[in-house]
Amino acid sequence: MKVHTILKSGLCLLAGAGLSISAPAIAQDGPTTFAPTTDWKVSKKPDRCRLTRAFGSGEDLTRITFEKGGNEPTFNLTISGQAVASPIGDLISLRFGPDEKPIGRSYITAKTNTGRPVVVMYGADFAPAVTVDEGKYAKDNVGEARLSSMEYLEVERAGLKRFRVALGSMLEPMKLLSECGAKLTEELVPSRLRLSRPPEVISEGKAWLTPKDYPALMLNRQQGGLIQFRLTVGENGKPSFCVIEQASVPQMFDDSVCLAMRKNARFKPALDWDGKPTRSYYTSIVRFEMR
Repeated sequence: MKVHTILKSGLCLLAGAGLSISAPAIAQDGPTTFAPTTDWKVSKKPDRCRLTRAFGSGEDLTRITFEKGGNEPTFNLTISGQAVASPIGDLISLRFGPDEKPIGRSYITAKTNTGRPVVVMYGADFAPAVTVDEGKYAKDNVGEARLSSMEYLEVERAGLKRFRVALGSMLEPMKLLSECGAKLTEELVPSRLRLSRPPEVISEGKAWLTPKDYPALMLNRQQGGLIQFRLTVGENGKPSFCVIEQASVPQMFDDSVCLAMRKNARFKPALDWDGKPTRSYYTSIVRFEMR
């Protein structure tokens, strides 16, 4: 497995430097709450499974989308609508209420084909990482009871006006998404046994990641990270989907990795035994270090 190492010179990683994201201050006014206007819908694409629901209407229309590329432990989360227009700063805060703690994490901005604002988050989860040792973190595995008790997603920070979407229980929706992801994995992973050639990295051209991809907040905290990612590589040799399988500092380097990989990674596509290009997985690791 290839390891991509991203270095920032002139910096020294402090022993015990850790990530500590405090809960955002509570605003005086209560959050705007958007009620659901559609049911949850699960759809299966060739490279991903998608769980989506609309909230609010008209100018307030807000769409929430959870995506998985297989049976990975995380999901990608997309929020679209005017509620996430023009965010600023390094962090956005998510809270799956009423019981889960706020998650301070990175994010990516974009627009839909119709110009609606979008915030995308790779390697997302329902709860913040737990500290297992000084400067070391682990995923908090949210079980069925906690998924069942969820009522809303609250979003703030990043210069946004605090708002909520009334998700309701996430137990059954996430079961459906996970079942879809498991079927997708069965389609893609066994195919590797039938490949005459897995995806091959094209080394020529620009680097997939550069020091510019080092998240600014992590630089300021002098924090390194090790990120294991997986790409779904299409028949054209381009990655069509990216997931985070494991991260030493969850939800902080993930967006930088997936954004760069989807933009820059190029392959000779996998081939079946008839020599035809076919879709398949490529897994690798990125190590962020400061020297």
